[in-house]
Amino acid sequence: MTTSIKDIYKQVKFTDQAIEYRANIQVGASSFEFYVNDVLVEYYFGNANGTFNTSTPVNNAILKSGKQKWKLILYPPFLNGKQEHTLSRNLLVEIEMEGLRDTPDGKGVRPSVPPARLMAISQQEPGSLSATAGKPMAVFEGEFNAAVPYTLPGWDNSEDLTKEDEKQLLQEVVEANQRYLDLFKNKDMNGIQEMVYKKEQETQQANFDDQAGSMENYTAYAEVFDLPDAEFLPIEKYKLKIFGNGRLVALVRSDFPNIDEPVVRIRYLKNGRRKIKAMQGIFHKPAGSGHLELIR
Repeated sequence: MTTSIKDIYKQVKFTDQAIEYRANIQVGASSFEFYVNDVLVEYYFGNANGTFNTSTPVNNAILKSGKQKWKLILYPPFLNGKQEHTLSRNLLVEIEMEGLRDTPDGKGVRPSVPPARLMAISQQEPGSLSATAGKPMAVFEGEFNAAVPYTLPGWDNSEDLTKEDEKQLLQEVVEANQRYLDLFKNKDMNGIQEMVYKKEQETQQANFDDQAGSMENYTAYAEVFDLPDAEFLPIEKYKLKIFGNGRLVALVRSDFPNIDEPVVRIRYLKNGRRKIKAMQGIFHKPAGSGHLELIR
């Protein structure tokens, strides 16, 4: 490597215009997937014992300013590890999108784009449950506006993976994930940086990373080498997932409660308990390349 991902902050532009878009998600009594521009940005498939709440950054799914598409897929909940057959009548959904900027002193954030409600389903929303209750699944879609100063190539002109032989593509994606896992197993930091470099170029720009941000990203990879009692788990129990309007592909877990989680997984010991560190791998094939490349 002639360039480290620790130095990518030097390429990051428009830091004075930095804005972070976040999806504020509240879902109860349901499993779900939430997409921005057909990129999976949040999901939950654990036991539906309460309400799932999160604020998820979505800049990595935004390649340029303008109208952005969102999609929510609701699935029946899991109860005691077993999935129900239909959506619950106790379903609760509230999703809003907001834009945040740093405060003038740089010590916090403030709303720049006021929270905009994308959708809501609850007992208090008249008629909202009629579109979901008793159904095997439900899909909701819409748009929101985002103003970002950057334009990223991303996967806009990548090859259409839906036209490829699925068995061959699956084999390629499994092999790509195995290479990624082996780099961690072999403590090959140069190899890791080479594999993730283009991904980091884009994501660090989308997140307006400074020097500390670049270092934090580098550490997220390098710290795997020092995980106590690390076990590099086999790539198993997976399914092929094509999204990004057919331009992105990932290998994700298919087993409860790990559905949609990355397959590159390292088990380690922390405070006497076993933990899992999962490394996301979303691939594309740049136009005319014919080979997979990590992009998110």
